[in-house]
Amino acid sequence: MASDESGGIIWFLIGIIVLTMVGVFLSLFADKQISFSKSKNNVHDQIIAGARLRNTLRDELERKEKLLVVSSDKNGFIEAKLRSQLAQNAANSRYIAETKNLNKGLADQISSLGMEFDQYRNRYRDHIWKSAIGEKFESLTLRNGRKYEHVVITRITSEGISILHSHGSARIPYTNLENSWKDRFQWHGH
Repeated sequence: MASDESGGIIWFLIGIIVLTMVGVFLSLFADKQISFSKSKNNVHDQIIAGARLRNTLRDELERKEKLLVVSSDKNGFIEAKLRSQLAQNAANSRYIAETKNLNKGLADQISSLGMEFDQYRNRYRDHIWKSAIGEKFESLTLRNGRKYEHVVITRITSEGISILHSHGSARIPYTNLENSWKDRFQWHGH
């Protein structure tokens, strides 16, 4: 009876692992509207949860295997159950190995997506910076209250912007600009 229950528990756990992995795949491919960095974190968390579940299943299988060895006697029925359980353990071991390979593949995909996103962000930032050179504004007010009149953007860097204005030129660190400027020129994370 205990062997039937352990078999049921094992199948239940295998089902949970399969559902978890299916969930990982669906979440990875279903919602392409989420930003790459959020997807990366979500998939990474799911991989960790899957790995934890895999370890729990492996520990449970080892425990069940020890119980079967300790409690088995020479009865043919018990030996047959033991062989069946060992075969199931072998199948579970193969499943665990496949899951590890799948986890590695997903981790590689996360890394690749991260690199692709960084490259895209850099290309986008370069494009935005170059296209803004020469833009003119009637006035520009900084966060500290300073105001410039008849402003023309001459240069954009990772530190801020350089401008010409009615009284000369100035370099303005991005920290002195309003958030809309930070968003536009991608000065996040600085």
